[in-house]
Amino acid sequence: MLRFLRTRLLRAIIVLLVGSFFAYMLLRILPGDPTLAKLGANGTAGARAELLHKWKLDGPFYSGYARWLRDAAKGDFGNSFAANISVSKTLKQRIVPSLQLMLYAQIIAVSVAVLLGILQAYRRGGWFDKAMEFITSLLISIPAFVLGLWLVILLARKGGFFQATGYVPFGTSPWRHFKLMLLPSITLAMAPLATYARLLRTDMIATLQEDFVLLARSKGLSSRYILLRHGLKPSMFSLITSAGLNIGALIGGSVAVEATFGIAGLGRFIVESVLSREYLQVQAGFLVVVIIFVLANLAVELLYGVLDPRIRHARSIG
Repeated sequence: MLRFLRTRLLRAIIVLLVGSFFAYMLLRILPGDPTLAKLGANGTAGARAELLHKWKLDGPFYSGYARWLRDAAKGDFGNSFAANISVSKTLKQRIVPSLQLMLYAQIIAVSVAVLLGILQAYRRGGWFDKAMEFITSLLISIPAFVLGLWLVILLARKGGFFQATGYVPFGTSPWRHFKLMLLPSITLAMAPLATYARLLRTDMIATLQEDFVLLARSKGLSSRYILLRHGLKPSMFSLITSAGLNIGALIGGSVAVEATFGIAGLGRFIVESVLSREYLQVQAGFLVVVIIFVLANLAVELLYGVLDPRIRHARSIG
């Protein structure tokens, strides 16, 4: 188990270093002079040199990257161009709503997908299975912002059950927080939910035809026990893999969802930074996305080892 953990952690660190390299290169590969966005065409040579030093762009590449990586490890990404506010401070405020939104969306997607996948596999070919196949196809094809607008119109505007826009921190008011986050979380969860349900249905159908399941049935075990005890666990690998890889899609989808529901999150932060040419903020946002993706996939790999101990011992056996 220790060797398994050590190997996965080493791989995650390597990927993080590669991601940080590309984040630092964002300013290096920009065409022209990046100081123009800050100083304009009338900036003096001394001011440009000072700004390049501040951004760790002066001198050799390796020394600039080492300084930037050291400061990034401390959480220091410099100050924004326009407001001269710490990028780390702004990023900290923006990342919390996005992480909460993605977490809630994943919880909804995985929970409902597991239920649907089990029921569809158990009732394969029946009316429920066919109806869910149609609905999941529909959910995959509908863009997140379109679904979000429909939910706002049907539930927040006409029904009056939910508020359409805004964000309240969990610590301020848990009730208002969940009330405001429910619709955007459902919106973001629909596409992955459909994908997860389809994957689990397919894997469970194959698992339920295995010999050990037939043996369990011959022993007179209940269908519920067989489905949950023998069928679900071996069928979770594709769903878990998809959930880890889907983190990037959730971050991308959160841009439209945050814009629709008025949430100032990480997705909007990156888009706004690109449009306003806040290069330091783009660097920081890109690096945070890499960190989230790497940690999510590290958690998936560790979960593989929990679900199937053979994966932990595969290296030693080979």
